[in-house]
Amino acid sequence: MLALEEIIVETNEDLSIWASVSVGFDDNGNLILLMANGDCEHPVNNHETWAVVCKEDAYLFAGKMGTTLTELPKMLSDRFRVPYGLYTPSEARSLFGDILAFFLDSGVRYNLSE
Repeated sequence: MLALEEIIVETNEDLSIWASVSVGFDDNGNLILLMANGDCEHPVNNHETWAVVCKEDAYLFAGKMGTTLTELPKMLSDRFRVPYGLYTPSEARSLFGDILAFFLDSGVRYNLSE
């Protein structure tokens, strides 16, 4: 669970394969963009990918975007949010990539981890 977490996209939970993208802060104050993928029939395939922006870079990013650090997850959610159930898992993964491209275009450094 992330602090100030905002859901950007969630696929329909009735599908056996699902994905979600959310944004918020970890316990150290780092901005986290999280993509979670799951397979209800084969849970061994479940995994998460984390894009971690250090808190100092997140603060600078918020300033560039004209918002406060605590409003940054909401700003990103407002910019990229997709209504519930409209995207397939592959479209959710593509949106995760689009947000990472937005980070790079904005000069934001991040580390990916799984």
